[in-house]
Amino acid sequence: MTQEKRIAILLPYAENFSPLKAGAISLFTYEMALRSRYQRAITVYGKNGIIPYEKVAYKGLKPHGRLFNGRNVGLAEAFYQSVKEAPPDVVEIHNRPVMFVYLHDKLPNAKITLHFHNDPHSMRGSKTCAERRALLHQADAIYCVSCYIRDRFLDGVICSDEEKEKIKIVYNGIRRLSESFPEKEEMILYAGRLVEEKGVEELLQAAVHIFPRFPNWKFVVVGAKRHGELEKGGSPFEKKLYRLFGLLGNQVEALGHRPYDQVLRLYQKASIVVVPSKWDEPLGRTAIEALAEGCVLISSDRGGLKEINNGCGLILKNVTSDEIADNLLRVMNDTSFRE
Repeated sequence: MTQEKRIAILLPYAENFSPLKAGAISLFTYEMALRSRYQRAITVYGKNGIIPYEKVAYKGLKPHGRLFNGRNVGLAEAFYQSVKEAPPDVVEIHNRPVMFVYLHDKLPNAKITLHFHNDPHSMRGSKTCAERRALLHQADAIYCVSCYIRDRFLDGVICSDEEKEKIKIVYNGIRRLSESFPEKEEMILYAGRLVEEKGVEELLQAAVHIFPRFPNWKFVVVGAKRHGELEKGGSPFEKKLYRLFGLLGNQVEALGHRPYDQVLRLYQKASIVVVPSKWDEPLGRTAIEALAEGCVLISSDRGGLKEINNGCGLILKNVTSDEIADNLLRVMNDTSFRE
């Protein structure tokens, strides 16, 4: 590929390609585009009305026929209208098979790829074996964020070895801030969405149980129900969590959503990061971020987390408050083991 060729990256409507509200897909796209040798050839397309990242070309679009087509297909139509006179050489569609299906026949001369950040079984356009088989046949490449996601895509799909070669594993790369091992504080960090399937309630229950024995330690929680929410404690589940925060007194800081660079600086300080997911994580980006900054990682082994925490940290066999507490005590009580 030469520098003259043009690459278009199309994000889902829900994504905010912005340093203020970026989720995992936007973070991955930004970091990849910024460091790509094809950076000047790349334009990222997504919804309008945001303040985008700098240094990476971005074009905001208003979905066409949103009420009739839905937001994602409407965004795909807006993208097509914006490029049809001079189509890009490569179109990379992220996490929305319906966008791929809509654009495939409209851009016959472009190489079109599909990047899965979530379980294909959960998304419109890739739920059935027949749908995934058709995507594999039509796509120039399919990228998956973990072996777990690749295996979910291939589940029940009959295909040749040559077709399987189209499927590539691309883990998230994490920008390491520290040039040497960072100076750690007596701090436990949870960074993620405040929803039941993340296991954060069990983590808080464990902290309430053990923290009276460790008055010098603090517990920092970053996140909200959805990426980009600046208000804290809005949902019923969040309100339950904030009642638990109250039991930890001044040993807890609940920060809500924070810009990504601020979160990375918290990883530099944290001694322990807990990722107690109860659902099958597609990857577990927070686990990679923890390891990149020298944190002790305690996580479940659900989904892609098993690939990340593979001899690098402590595994929770069951996500219960008692098991989380036992693992925290093991690390907090033994400085040499922790180091």
